[in-house]
Amino acid sequence: MKRFFTLVTILGLLTFTVSCQLFADKKDTNFLGLPWPDMVGIPPDKSVKSWVKFDLIGTMDHPFSFLWFSPQEFEREYPNVLFKLTDEGYEQFKTFVSANECETSLNNVHGDPLLRVTEYADDQQTVRCIMPPAKACDYVNKMIALSKITWTEKQMNELQLEANDLSCDLIKK
Repeated sequence: MKRFFTLVTILGLLTFTVSCQLFADKKDTNFLGLPWPDMVGIPPDKSVKSWVKFDLIGTMDHPFSFLWFSPQEFEREYPNVLFKLTDEGYEQFKTFVSANECETSLNNVHGDPLLRVTEYADDQQTVRCIMPPAKACDYVNKMIALSKITWTEKQMNELQLEANDLSCDLIKK
């Protein structure tokens, strides 16, 4: 019964959030004129030519972060996190994402969070993979081992938070 009330509360808050956002203007403020956090992972404008987004989909008891990877700098606010990569590192990262495509219509029947990997390039947004926690943990551990990317401590902390939501630990480099 407690889970039911928690679910009803979360759905109520989500409904309220979406309702308030409908009144938001183009300056990303809510109807009270206050800054409004991007809780749905809205893509950057078209001046950002290439990015990859990791987001978790499924049952949640707190907001999941949206992890953005790009060679370009662009503004992101919580729960969005930008990982600005060097051009060389981003090329290796994109190659990794392309080489590790998988099922994109996976159902979340158990409620566990699923990692969704979305790529934007050539003016087209494409979901590359949706994977369950165990596969996602393996995927992220392979990703952090890429040789041309030096992950900062802050980036590793953000990746570990995402891994925590998937109930796994990252292998330390």
